[in-house]
Amino acid sequence: MRKNKIFLTTLKICQVNIEKSVTDVSHKMSILQLPGNSNCMNWILGHIAVYRDVMLMSIGMDWCFRSNSRDLYAYGSDPIVGDGNCVQLEQILEAINESFDILNKWLEGASNESLSSNTMKDISVFGPKGKSLEENFAHLICHEAIHVGELTPLRELALVSAGKGWK
Repeated sequence: MRKNKIFLTTLKICQVNIEKSVTDVSHKMSILQLPGNSNCMNWILGHIAVYRDVMLMSIGMDWCFRSNSRDLYAYGSDPIVGDGNCVQLEQILEAINESFDILNKWLEGASNESLSSNTMKDISVFGPKGKSLEENFAHLICHEAIHVGELTPLRELALVSAGKGWK
């Protein structure tokens, strides 16, 4: 199997699970917090949008998450608490969907040679996650998959708290 197909398959699985996780979830529901100092769905999705942009930047594409609040979702940022200091869920999802479309199209045409290239575009804002596009994509897509897995209990929290029951 070509490397691009592995990345494509994994990214598509993440995207499908993101879409399932946000079905019937409102912005207000996305900022509900589990006990403790954990991240809400809004933060996790914003974080995914930020790191999808890192993948886009590494192949010379423009950012999709066009928000002045990007720092709210960067590594090490504080959890989102309440509705006052976060990006609307719909805006985050637009960026995630747009970045998926661009990455999907790019990866469909990527060769093993282009992925093994050490000539990533400048992503100094975040620092590269490997020496090649291949290593960068492997790290970032695995990182995304970890966060996608965190969405399930947050979806349950959102639906139960809205009286919709767990679906």
